[in-house]
Amino acid sequence: MRIDLYLKVCRLANSRSAAQRLCDGCSVRIDGTAVKASKELHGGEIIELELHGKIKRIRVLSIPENKQVSRSESKLLFSTLD
Repeated sequence: MRIDLYLKVCRLANSRSAAQRLCDGCSVRIDGTAVKASKELHGGEIIELELHGKIKRIRVLSIPENKQVSRSESKLLFSTLD
């Protein structure tokens, strides 16, 4: 799954286009490297998001099979590290 879609599904971004803007602005890093919105996730990666001047680190626990998941399921897709 692409990182922009993953951020939207996990509700870390309000929309896919908002997630794409985060990636374009170098606000999204995987394992310390800035990534494009098209970067594919496989699970286990550490994502760093710069939101509102703060850095949020999460670990990808699983990749959903569908593009839409419930709010409760979305919280099980990642764990917060900080």
